[in-house]
Amino acid sequence: MTPGLRRFFSVAIWTLAASGALFLWARSDENGQTFQGLVQPKTHRLSTPITTILRTVHIRPGQQVERDQPLYELDTGDLDDQLTIARAELDEMLASLEAHAESVKTRLTEQRLELNGRLTNAQNEYNAAASKRAGDSAEIRTLTKRLTRLAEVEQAGLAELDRLSQIHVRRDRLTKTTRSTPSPSRVYGDYIDALSKALQGLEVEDVAVQLKPYRLRLLTQRARISTLERQRALRTVRSPAAGQIVRVHNESGDTVRPGVTIVDLVASRSGSLIAYIPERAARQVGLGSRVKIESIDSQGRVGAHGKVVQLGQQIAEMPQRLWPRPGAQTYGRSVHIEVDGVHALLPGELVTIRRTSQDPQAATAPRDDGVTLVVPTTLEAQSRLEISGALWIPERNRYLVVSDDTGHKAKNSGIPWLFEVSADGAISPTPIPIEGVASISDLEAIARGPQGHLYLMSSQSVSKKGKRPSRRQLLIRGHLAGSTFKVTGQVHLYSLLQEQLGTPKLADLGISDALDIEGIAWMAGTLLVGLKAPFIQENRARIWAIENPDTLFTQPQGSQETVRIRLFADLYLPTGANDRPGGISDLMIRNETLYALSTVPTGAPAGAAWRIDLAAPTKATKIGQWDLLKPEAIATHRSDQLTVFFDRGGQHPMMTVIKP
Repeated sequence: MTPGLRRFFSVAIWTLAASGALFLWARSDENGQTFQGLVQPKTHRLSTPITTILRTVHIRPGQQVERDQPLYELDTGDLDDQLTIARAELDEMLASLEAHAESVKTRLTEQRLELNGRLTNAQNEYNAAASKRAGDSAEIRTLTKRLTRLAEVEQAGLAELDRLSQIHVRRDRLTKTTRSTPSPSRVYGDYIDALSKALQGLEVEDVAVQLKPYRLRLLTQRARISTLERQRALRTVRSPAAGQIVRVHNESGDTVRPGVTIVDLVASRSGSLIAYIPERAARQVGLGSRVKIESIDSQGRVGAHGKVVQLGQQIAEMPQRLWPRPGAQTYGRSVHIEVDGVHALLPGELVTIRRTSQDPQAATAPRDDGVTLVVPTTLEAQSRLEISGALWIPERNRYLVVSDDTGHKAKNSGIPWLFEVSADGAISPTPIPIEGVASISDLEAIARGPQGHLYLMSSQSVSKKGKRPSRRQLLIRGHLAGSTFKVTGQVHLYSLLQEQLGTPKLADLGISDALDIEGIAWMAGTLLVGLKAPFIQENRARIWAIENPDTLFTQPQGSQETVRIRLFADLYLPTGANDRPGGISDLMIRNETLYALSTVPTGAPAGAAWRIDLAAPTKATKIGQWDLLKPEAIATHRSDQLTVFFDRGGQHPMMTVIKP
């Protein structure tokens, strides 16, 4: 075969192969089963929430870093000064407490000695009076016997009348004196009892009660110091993920301002990718579809699995890397895919996606208009944000939200923080510290009462280890004061209910190891409490009404006053495609209407939104449903819509709006 003929056959074979590949690609795209995408680079742009000086930079461009590795340090001079003052104030408070404790002990010792002396004197006087009275009584009996004998002798004419008369006089005088003198037990008994009780009261007097104001100030001061120390620790900014430093924008000694990027970091691994379905097959993939992801590199095939979590709202031009050939401008619909678990896909890598399951049943509420909230990198480095409750604060023009987990497991876990989100979903990079509690866990709900009081509720549930620590039992009352939330009262609700309610009442309310509270709302002096679990009769969700919530924070420790709590409503909330019984995940009241969210306690995620008439809370009307998401918070800043927030675990939260 001549060289020319060989070249002809070679070109023909390659042309046929390319045409076949193009044909197969087109056929594959036409049925929407296979399409291409790009692994999204996860870029972290780290900044600072305050204007300060960049004290030290530990990294350089191109450097590989590990998660939690220190990247740079901000100036801590202001916090160091505050900590010095706060620690000095703590020392003063400790000295004041010790001095007051000694004073109380000295006073109690003096009172105890005085009462002991008075009690001893009273007992001696009682004993003397009792002895005298007993002696007189004995003498009267003796004289009476003698008079009886002498009367017999007198009759015989042998007794001396004068002697007999003297005995009569003495006996009569003693009898009169005895009868006119009160009983020693009556004279001294009450006095001795009063002295004994006073002495006993001193013996059991709770010194802690007198020292309580000092101890509370110490707790508050220690919490303040703890907050300052955490803030100081956060001035050392650590890597939110393993990856590579792309750019360092500042040097040590520079003044840096809020929101201005200091370091660009690209994570080594990405949990998401964006694929594109060609225009002709744009409607053939839906939310929740399971997909297989494949990439071929020089070492062989690399694979992973994932799920479609978001769809583009329009047909747009696809990236040039996905065009079938150069210059062949192509349009399609974006498909956002969340990659499962650990994988070896590289950021920016071209991959092929194959759908492996059909789409789930469509939701009855809008499903594609949810907005994924972007957590600022500075906040993401400090804390998780898994929104579990929300409340619109008009005077701040923000949603105040709670997160069931804060900090990170390796550091600051359980840090008492609240967060702010704007009406359009912008998350504030600076959390709001809760002053007055050292740690909090599983914070699930928030509500607003009169006079600016805000109420926060933990789930009261047992942890994964089967324990119910006190920080999971908190019911907190407080108010916003500038950039902080100040606690004005707190109780451990589960323990309080166990102490004050009888077994039948506990069973009726569902207070057991299965208890899980996720919603609260304020209604005319009553705090409504929504339970995610347990159900009534296996399928109805409970709502409690606590009729005296503020007295919980004011009644003395150990008080026997019973919490006034009752069952307000029990509702069947069929949730998800299979109408599984839903538990309440949040509550909100507007005018005469109660709005509720429900989620299923087990299985695939599913949630719904409900409207309930407060005047007759016997039936709920469904106003929204999400078969693949967990709605955890509902709030509103407009009369014509409700805002719903979704907790997506380790992924950034989402929000959407529905009609009321």
